Amino acid sequence: MRWVLIVLFVANVALSIAGFLLLPEEIAIQFGAEGEVNSWGSKRFSFAVSLGLEVFFLGLFLYTDRMVFWLPPKWVNMPNRAYWLRPERKEETGKKLNHLMWQFGIAFYLFFFVVGGLTLQANLSEPVRLEEGFFLCALGLFLGYTAFWCVRFYLAFRMPKCSSKEGDFS
Repeated sequence: MRWVLIVLFVANVALSIAGFLLLPEEIAIQFGAEGEVNSWGSKRFSFAVSLGLEVFFLGLFLYTDRMVFWLPPKWVNMPNRAYWLRPERKEETGKKLNHLMWQFGIAFYLFFFVVGGLTLQANLSEPVRLEEGFFLCALGLFLGYTAFWCVRFYLAFRMPKCSSKEGDFS
């Protein structure tokens, strides 16, 4: 699953580079109702922001399992953290986090790719206009998946039934 995440990251970087090479200096960067352009900006700035976000989130998706053990537990927002962040559970917690974060990263990069493709298409069309229906469909699917993923995350880090005998972990 990790390799799928990395392939999608590379696809997003390639799309950003294609946009940088194909688009004029000033591009539409924000769209409103019915796909109308709300704001224009520099393609260099847009490219830098896209690339920065892509790299930042790749680090987040790949290294969350390590970050949660570097941070003070009070800064880690996960269910039952006193139980799951114990040193003896580091390996199990890391595996669960990796699996969940890679899944979310795949969904994130798919959504980011769709939005990037729609933005590129909009900026290459005359007049400049975003395909709002497709965007809203992609957004709805991503938000629906995000809600589903949040439930899965919560369930993955619930207290095991047998752990109540080990003591209070609140």
